[in-house]
Formats: sequence, structure tokens, C-alpha cells
Amino acid sequence: MITSVNFYKNFRCANTKCKHNCCIGWTININRKSLEYYKNVKSDLSERLKKDIDYENASFKLTGDKRCPFLNKDNLCDIIISLGKDKLCRICRDHPVYRNFLSDRTELGYGIACENACKNVLEFTGKAEEVIINNRKKSTDLTAFERKIISFRMKILKIVQNRKMPFETRLLKLLSICGLNNDTVKNYDWKTFLLSLETLSDEWVEAVRKTDFDKILFINEKFATPFEQLFCYFIFRHLSSAIDKSDLISKTLFAVVSIFLIDKIFQGNNLEDLEDVSREYSAEIEYSEDNFNAFLDVLDELSLKL
Repeated sequence: MITSVNFYKNFRCANTKCKHNCCIGWTININRKSLEYYKNVKSDLSERLKKDIDYENASFKLTGDKRCPFLNKDNLCDIIISLGKDKLCRICRDHPVYRNFLSDRTELGYGIACENACKNVLEFTGKAEEVIINNRKKSTDLTAFERKIISFRMKILKIVQNRKMPFETRLLKLLSICGLNNDTVKNYDWKTFLLSLETLSDEWVEAVRKTDFDKILFINEKFATPFEQLFCYFIFRHLSSAIDKSDLISKTLFAVVSIFLIDKIFQGNNLEDLEDVSREYSAEIEYSEDNFNAFLDVLDELSLKL
């Protein structure tokens, strides 16, 4: 069975209209099968494939302005043009898709480091929920812990989607369920922590530096629904990969605290600005395994202090 979330229904790649091209600014790793193909391909592109790929580290050699060497001046991919889309390496073929694997299903979604995926999530006004896109069931049933994950996820989503309560109240309730409180989150030195992580852009560093994180948890109710969808995105993306109860709590706290941090960095008046900050936050935190794990370590540390 393959499932997804209903706020991805209208996702489309922006292609050349994308303001934040996914072929710029990243280390682009190449899977083994594609690497072997590129090493032996016979075409007009063969010399460039030999010259512009780091075969030892299995990645493309980015240009001085951090562009993939096969991204041409029109922001189109020369590998697709010359060899076809099916000859892309796995990460280029899949991005921004993510997959979580449970015993009876594969959960499919789109990471919001992609601006159109972020736009789909934050501009969705209904209640986010799982939808089945392929009902061919696996022969294996959910494990006991996987059933616990699904049950806990439903409980968390029910709370955060209760629009009869102010969104801030919903977040505080979730903090309490996970064993933290507003003061614990507010008093942590988030600025120093975020600036200690590896970063992709100078703009992100400057945005963090000028943010005052020393405030009570406060969410502008004008943006309650976009923040609700953002929280649901984090929950659907991360909870089902939890390996134990502690990890389940940490990843829920990641969603709650991420909303707090994004709101502080955002401090804006329009949805487009919120989308920009959320997209950049995802790129800087979620798309770095080291940064994401460091974040979870901090949340574990804060939980242990109470």
C-alpha cells in the first residue's frame, strides 16, 4: 500500500520558474548504479561526465557559484536533454520526494525545501490527512510499535487540528504531552545553537542573527492555519521513522519547536514570507542529517532536565 497526505494533491514542479533551484547550493550525491552508468556512457556528454563528476566521493563537482555542472544557462538539465530523465541519478530523479517505510505501507510525501511543495502545504486550508494512492497491500502487518506510532500520530493530529482552540494553546498542550513547557523552550539559547550548525546560505545566518528568540511562545492567529499545516507536515514526515518511544517524543517535539523557531524568524505580515522562511528552515535543518540529529539531541537533553 502507498499512502500520501492530501495537501500534496496539486503538487507540480516549477521547473525553470523556480526561484530556489534544487540543482544549486547542494552537494548532489550519486548512487552506485548511476555512477557506473555515467562512467561508461558513450555520447556527446561523455567527456563532461568524466570531468565534472567526483567519482571518488560519488558526487557532482559543483561550480564556483555552487551550481550543478550540468545545469545549463537556461536552468535546464543537460543530462535530461542528452540522455533522458530516466538516466538521472536517484536523488535527482526523486527530489523532493521522501518515503517512509512501514511493514504494511510506504508513506510518500514532498519535502518543503522545494518551494512548490512548501506552497502546497502552507496554502492548504482543509484538514491534513493520510490518503491511499495505491491499495495493493503488503503481506506483512504493522508491528506493535508501528501501531503505537500510528495511534500516537492520530492523537497529536487531533489536538493540533482542533480549530476551536487558539493555535498557540494547541502547541502548549502538545508541549505538555511531550514533557516540556513554554519556559524550557523559551529559555534555551536557540540562536547560538542554530548558528553552531552547518549552513547553506549567508542569508539564513543573517536571519538567525537578527532574530530575538527570547520571547514567550506566541503565534499570530492570522497564520494559524498555515502553521497548523506546517506542523502536520513535520509530523507526517518524521514520526513514522521513530525507532522507539523516546525518538517518537523527540520527533514530535521537533515539530512543535520548529513552529516556535520559524515564527520567531518569520515576523512577517504575508504568507509568501512565511513560505520563504519555512522553505529555508527545511533546507537548513531537515535536509542536513547532521543538523537534524543535533536538533533531536538538544530535545532529548531538554526532556531529561525535567
